[in-house]
Amino acid sequence: MNFEKALAEELSSLAGIGGRVFPIMAPDTIEDPDGGGDDVPLVTPYILYESGYGVEEKALGGYLDMREIEGEINVVTSTYAGLKQNVAAIIERLKSFERRAIGSDALFISEVTYEAPVELWEPLPKLYRSVIEFKVNI
Repeated sequence: MNFEKALAEELSSLAGIGGRVFPIMAPDTIEDPDGGGDDVPLVTPYILYESGYGVEEKALGGYLDMREIEGEINVVTSTYAGLKQNVAAIIERLKSFERRAIGSDALFISEVTYEAPVELWEPLPKLYRSVIEFKVNI
């Protein structure tokens, strides 16, 4: 039951992302998607994510087989319009998790909540970034 694996699979299938989904930090280069063999520079848009194990729920009889996981998704784009488009797609995908199984391991998500996205301009790489904090109950 690996939530991060399921999350990455779900986000990788978004239009225009092309599998560019990474835990915490993006690499400078990625494997050539055209199969050329050489690494190529990472292009936008791409998604970064992070989450922890979560907090197990507890009742009088002890811990239950349920937990709440907090996480964060960062989407990075080269244009503001691209940022808006990708944020909307990510939020719709997050909302779709509720009451369904996600990823190839069919991890069931009982509830999803998210905070309003925060938009940022990253001056050094000259890229737009949005941060979406969320919680899921599995």
